[in-house]
Amino acid sequence: MASSRKITRTRDNSMKNQKEAALYILSETLSPIFPSLTLTRRILLKLAAGTVAGIFAAPKTLFGAEQRISEITTVVNDANFNAEVYRHSGKAIVLFYANFDDYSPKIFPLFRELVGGYNNKVKFCSYELDESYNPKINSGFKEKWAELKSKYGVSLLPTINLYAGGALNDYIRGVPNNKVPEEAMKKYIIKWILDH
Repeated sequence: MASSRKITRTRDNSMKNQKEAALYILSETLSPIFPSLTLTRRILLKLAAGTVAGIFAAPKTLFGAEQRISEITTVVNDANFNAEVYRHSGKAIVLFYANFDDYSPKIFPLFRELVGGYNNKVKFCSYELDESYNPKINSGFKEKWAELKSKYGVSLLPTINLYAGGALNDYIRGVPNNKVPEEAMKKYIIKWILDH
C-alpha cells in the first residue's frame, strides 16, 4: 500500500520530468521481481529509459492508436490554401472536417487508407474547421459557412475536394452509408486518382 502511495505522489509532484517518473514507476514495479539483482535492475532501467520516455511522448505509435489526420497530411487553411492547393500542378485531395462534428471521424479510416496507399500519386491535405464554425458556440456561424462555401464549395462536413492542376475537379460530401458504402467511395476516389 505504501508503495502505491509513493508512486502516486511521485506522479503528482514530478510530472515536469516524465522520464524520471516513468523510471521510478518501472523500478518500483521491478523491485519485487528482481530484489537481489540491483546491477541488472540498473542496467535494465538505463536500457528502458528511451522506451519508457517514448510511452509518454508517442502513445499512439506504441499502443496502436491511429495518427491524427493532421499528422499524415499537409495541413491547409485560408493563409496557405492558395500555395498548397491552387498552385499545385499535380493532383490534390483536401479533406474538410471539424472535431466538433460527429460525422467527420467516420471518414477518417477511409482517408487514412487512401493516404497510406496513394500518397506517392497525389498530395493529401486536411483543412480543420475551428470552433467559429460550430453553431452551438458561435451565433455568427452562418457567415462563416457562407464564406467557406464561396471559397471552397464546402457546405457539409466532412467534404473531400478533388483538385487537378489547382482546379476543383470533383467532390464527395458526407460519410459512407447504406446508399453509398465505404467501398464504393474508396473505389471512386482511387479511380479519380488513377485517371487524372
